[in-house]
Amino acid sequence: MISTLGHFASLVAVADSFKPALGLVDSLSVMEALDWGITIAGCLALIGIVGWSRFEPAKLLGVSELPEPGRMRPEMIIGPILVYLVAGLAARMVLGKVLGLDAMAMSELQGDESSPHLPSFFLPVVNAVAFVFGACACYVVGRTFVARPGCGFVLGTGSHGRAGAEALLAALIALAACPLVLALTQWLIELALPGYVFREHDVIEALRSADAPDWQTAILWIGVVGVTPVAEEMFFRGLLQTALAGVLRSQWFAVVFSGILFGLAHSSQPQVVPAIALFGMILGIIYVRSGSLVGPILAHAVFNGRTLLWEFLSG
Repeated sequence: MISTLGHFASLVAVADSFKPALGLVDSLSVMEALDWGITIAGCLALIGIVGWSRFEPAKLLGVSELPEPGRMRPEMIIGPILVYLVAGLAARMVLGKVLGLDAMAMSELQGDESSPHLPSFFLPVVNAVAFVFGACACYVVGRTFVARPGCGFVLGTGSHGRAGAEALLAALIALAACPLVLALTQWLIELALPGYVFREHDVIEALRSADAPDWQTAILWIGVVGVTPVAEEMFFRGLLQTALAGVLRSQWFAVVFSGILFGLAHSSQPQVVPAIALFGMILGIIYVRSGSLVGPILAHAVFNGRTLLWEFLSG
């Protein structure tokens, strides 16, 4: 693992050395052109899907509204949540001790707000560790109570090729629709609260840190593109959405409500909640269609990866 991380950090350093040669203006021009292309293609794909489905939930979801009987009950999600919280708290304490943080910084570990007393990589690393343990707990619960005989909790039983294709289509639609929702939300917040300062995500702030070492960038990429999509999709789609489908007796309502809860889980940045909720609903749809977490995880990784890649190229 350490060797792999070292190789990844070396690749990041090499790529970073080429950025000045690329030219910031050219990079921004290419990124802007790609953004327009993604937006247009995503909007056309969304219009095509809406026209094809005619807003019929059963056709859009690819299954009947009534979910199959399952053993997944809502109270079973408490275990993974507790594991995530305890692992996060333990990671904060251990990492704080390893870094030799002073008393003021250690007292701030009880909150999630960034502080000048904490290294920029601190909270993203702690979150990644908590996600790893949370994902393991989700897998145990999902393998026991969600997966049917002969059906893996993550892989499902459908075609992985189809799941991958639908994941890329979902990522394209999300990359087109979510920024539009985010822009509208920010405009409404600024209209209601003039001078409101929008908080950046901890990972973006860490990437923008002037003294960020190469290994920090490598860890952030692994956490955001690799660990986070797996952990969040196991919980929000694999466990939460499945439990809601059983309680509400509707796949569609389960998709909507799990998406809303997914958005609210990112409420540390209020402006992104509606956009992330929409993204969660898109992920929920492809989860129901495929019966597999492969599609949602891939779409989530592409979505997160695009954000980090654009941040990297923008300098």
